Amino acid sequence: MEDSKRCKMQRLAAVFFLVSVAQSRSEIQPSNDDTKLLHLQEAGRMFRRSALGPDPRLFAPDQKMQPKDRAKRATVTHTGTSQTDINQFVDTHNAKRRAVSPVASNMKLMSWDASAAAVAQAHADKCVFSHNSDRGNLGENIYAASGTYDSASTAVNAVTNWYNEVSDYTYADNSCSKVCGHYTQVVWATSSGLGCGIATCQPLDLDDGTTWPTGTIVVCNYSPPGNYRGQKPYLTGTACADCGSGFQCDNGLCKETSTCTLQCLNGGTLNQAACTCDCTGTGYTGNTCQTDDSGVSGTVPSLIVIFVTSLGACII
Repeated sequence: MEDSKRCKMQRLAAVFFLVSVAQSRSEIQPSNDDTKLLHLQEAGRMFRRSALGPDPRLFAPDQKMQPKDRAKRATVTHTGTSQTDINQFVDTHNAKRRAVSPVASNMKLMSWDASAAAVAQAHADKCVFSHNSDRGNLGENIYAASGTYDSASTAVNAVTNWYNEVSDYTYADNSCSKVCGHYTQVVWATSSGLGCGIATCQPLDLDDGTTWPTGTIVVCNYSPPGNYRGQKPYLTGTACADCGSGFQCDNGLCKETSTCTLQCLNGGTLNQAACTCDCTGTGYTGNTCQTDDSGVSGTVPSLIVIFVTSLGACII
């Protein structure tokens, strides 16, 4: 009877949370080590089979302290993303998306989405290590590390740890041996908008009952969301072969064709991708080649006009 109750509780727990320790066997440290890393994947969205792997790490929601109570006692000592963080988030995601194996034929280039970032930052600032149920139509990955924010490594470490779940994913049959939902969201082909938030919290309570005196949370939201059950994260084949109309190939990723409407004057040549005018050899300069080399603006020769008035001659 007790075994039956315990099994029932475990099945219920699997619906709510799936927690994975993002370390290789050679990197596992004692529980009090400051390099301990955790990240959480919402089991209900996709890859339920990962909860049935050989070593699932399942935890029921913390009944002792609810998220709102944990947030009340936390102090945020760092919040926000710098331009360096933004570049690291976007560049690392795109580098990982280019590196998938087998090669993707429809993988879109990711770019920063300020709206998604605002949602991610607001949730990170709550200092609650759980998914945001009010995020709307956005995918979400969450990462936490003990210690303070590091401008050189926090963003890169978060994305790299999510991507490293590739070792537990098999593309051929779209299966996970353990946890891989973070990886599949990172490389979900149609998720082209990315927005992330960072917060350092004192203390940071995790859903397994662990408390870190200081911990840093990273939340990334994706638009449109990925991780649809029964679908593979991307199509495979020749890189960019399935980008479709309106896209060009950018080193293996599908980049939306520029909708630049800039008009170049005086024989200037439009660079559509960069949305700039090349004025070389025209004798003109400026963003639209509107200024001649003498420094006079306009597309017609300068004129000296003499107006004769009752006050005399005015030269303009």
